[in-house]
Amino acid sequence: METLQGVRDALETQGVLDEELGAGFERALAEFPREPPCVQNNTEMVIQSDETELTFLSGKGKCKIRISDNGACYEVKEPTARVYLARLKSRPQKLSTETLQGVRDALEKWGLLDEELGACFERALAEFPREPRCVQRNARMVIRHDRTELVFVSGQGECEVTVSEGEREPCYEVKEPTVTVYQERLRSCPQRLSTGNLERIRDRLESWEVMTKELRCCFGLVLGEFPKEPECVRDNPRMCFIWDETKLQLVSEDGDCEVSVTCCDGKPSYEVKVKSWEMYRERMRRSEQPLSIESLVGVQREVRGLSGAPEKVKEALNVAVRGFSAEPSCLQENARLVIECDRGEMVFVSGKGENKVDVCIIDGKEYFWYATAISWPLSGAPEKPESTKCQVSDSKQRAAVSDGV
Repeated sequence: METLQGVRDALETQGVLDEELGAGFERALAEFPREPPCVQNNTEMVIQSDETELTFLSGKGKCKIRISDNGACYEVKEPTARVYLARLKSRPQKLSTETLQGVRDALEKWGLLDEELGACFERALAEFPREPRCVQRNARMVIRHDRTELVFVSGQGECEVTVSEGEREPCYEVKEPTVTVYQERLRSCPQRLSTGNLERIRDRLESWEVMTKELRCCFGLVLGEFPKEPECVRDNPRMCFIWDETKLQLVSEDGDCEVSVTCCDGKPSYEVKVKSWEMYRERMRRSEQPLSIESLVGVQREVRGLSGAPEKVKEALNVAVRGFSAEPSCLQENARLVIECDRGEMVFVSGKGENKVDVCIIDGKEYFWYATAISWPLSGAPEKPESTKCQVSDSKQRAAVSDGV
């Protein structure tokens, strides 16, 4: 350092320190003191301008440093893996996806990337690009492995990101400096959904003092209802959180599932929308649905819009809507209607569910409407058989179902 400063001052005194060479010395004086001892004590440094090239040597000069382009270029060639790692640990690197990838590749090239450190970099490279701009441009990321800490910084480094070894996979944790950043992350970064994670998000909002009474009710309801969802919904890997003062929305990363909880007049309501037949079928199997013409038509429309919904299920719903619409109100208001579908049933109930109605498919072609009626209270009404059965095997017969039942 003393030599660099002394040579610079001497050149300036002699009037030969031009602007380009002066910029090179400034860069050298700023960067070289930050180098680890293994570099400072064993380096050949070249400061280059258009007309001049000055060389400085320490030790055997095995580390090569070249400064050029008005000090804009500060290039170091490390002679060994040990020197590369020492330099990497001695100073923060610029935080960006490109830098993370470059450092990972360099570690692999030097034989320094073991399985655990490689997994940490993979997690960082998977998660960081998903972060909102407010995080990507103002973060300090630390990748911890064994006794090694690698630091990457962007902007003022106010968002603290830590990547470290975990039991099954590396942990990726972010400490947001403000509620605005936290809210933006939940909107744009899908979270792994679990009861524990929902509770942590609720507690963080409480700590930021932005939790309204209505939103607190929404969290209470989703914490009670979401664990009851079938596994294919609960295990949806990641969901984005969107909320305002009265509503909480959880939207899956692929858009296949959306959970909405809305609080109106102090009463929260819970609704789940899915786009795949598999999720829809599993949810329907979990509980009985209200039975009415309107509810059947609603399910009919929903199933039409689902990806992967079997045609035979759509046809069975068509039969159910037409047949049930033709039944008298005394049956409609006290019935249990079961629609058989692949690997399960859809069950609808009105009243006590005493009138049994079944819609099933045989051999993938024939649709049956089978009703057992036990309640016909109107005196003077024509006698209703205990059961009626109608086979529907083609489009003309399907259209006539309501006339035959």
